[in-house]
Amino acid sequence: PKVIQNRFYADTGYDVDIRDFCSTHDVKYQSFWSLTANPHLVNNPLITTLAQHRNNTNEQ
Repeated sequence: PKVIQNRFYADTGYDVDIRDFCSTHDVKYQSFWSLTANPHLVNNPLITTLAQHRNNTNEQ
């Protein structure tokens, strides 16, 4: 298997170029640090509303 594991956060532009490369070359992109590095996404009001509607936390 071909896999690239990388941190997924705004400072890297969410790895758009790397994910494009992976898509083109049949490589799987596996992100990590996705929630911890992106509290602005986790705490987005839309995410909060959806989570509450489903009785979940934002992270779930």
